[in-house]
Amino acid sequence: MADHHITVAALPPTYAVYLEPQRMSSLRILFTAGSASSTELVYKWKDQVAYYNGYGPTENSVATSIWPVSEDERAGQLISIGRPMPNHRVYMVDIHGHLAPVGVAG
Repeated sequence: MADHHITVAALPPTYAVYLEPQRMSSLRILFTAGSASSTELVYKWKDQVAYYNGYGPTENSVATSIWPVSEDERAGQLISIGRPMPNHRVYMVDIHGHLAPVGVAG
């Protein structure tokens, strides 16, 4: 990535965790999705690039919602799945399949 001056990358967190921000000076935007991100990964990248954490069930797509990590002062304290991407809807449900109230884990 450094040799080819890549500026934008979409990677699974399980791969991105092995990369070193200092070795990729041309990288400006990092989008991770496909598996759960970690606080370690958030801390590693949030101040180096515009970092976005994506979330989406496999049945839908790689990412249905997105969280702009670098723009959130709570980054590192939590890992959010963010808000729905354009033309998507996200519903949080409880263990019984009922809609969960805003702010309640589903």
